[in-house]
Amino acid sequence: SNMKKLFLSILVICSLLGGNAYAEKTTLQNCYLELFHNKFNLEIFERNEVIINTDTDKLTTISVFTDTKIERDKKEHPELQHQKTIIDTYNIIFKDKNYIKAEWRSSTTNEVMTTFIVDLNKKEIQTTYAKLPNLNGTMFCQ
Repeated sequence: SNMKKLFLSILVICSLLGGNAYAEKTTLQNCYLELFHNKFNLEIFERNEVIINTDTDKLTTISVFTDTKIERDKKEHPELQHQKTIIDTYNIIFKDKNYIKAEWRSSTTNEVMTTFIVDLNKKEIQTTYAKLPNLNGTMFCQ
């Protein structure tokens, strides 16, 4: 009957619109740590982003450095590896519409090494590094 079709149509539309309220991909761009900079630095980064995927519960950081920065780093620290692109992935352990908490654990000891608490409204990330406490601080993004 028509009523049945109407009811089913409404059901389908609701299920399409409903879904998971937080199931989405959010990209925070032009990120910088206040410890080192007071704004996104185009001389250092071609791209510095944080991608939050609440479908897969992963937070991914993507840093692409400029050629001039890599050249300068090679001169200053020839003994180190200098990568153009660095991509790291963290597990999201908490999420709501305002905040995301993600962490990276050591594969050997399972201790928490890095924690990111993301304020989605302010686009700020509180960073905590277990082994590098002098790097702890706030990352600002757009």
